Amino acid sequence: MYTTNMPLGRHLPVGDMDQMIGMLLAGQTQRHVRRHFNVSHTVVGRVWQRYLDTGSVAERPINVRPRKTTDIDDRYIVSIA
Repeated sequence: MYTTNMPLGRHLPVGDMDQMIGMLLAGQTQRHVRRHFNVSHTVVGRVWQRYLDTGSVAERPINVRPRKTTDIDDRYIVSIA
C-alpha cells in the first residue's frame, strides 16, 4: 500500500493504472482501489472509464494541428524577416 500522496498534477505510472484495472476486474470496489493507491475517487473513475472506452489505460494522443507551411515556406519567411 502506498503511504504518500502523489503530488498534484502528476500522472500515475501506467503500471499503477494497469494494477488498478486488474483490481477492479477482480471485483475490488473503487473505494478499495482508491485507498490502496491513496488517490481520489475521480482518478480511479477516470482510469476505469478510459479502460472501458478504449480497452487500454495508455494516455490518449494529444491532437496537434497539422502544419500549414512547408519547409520551403519557412525558409522564405526567415529570409525576408
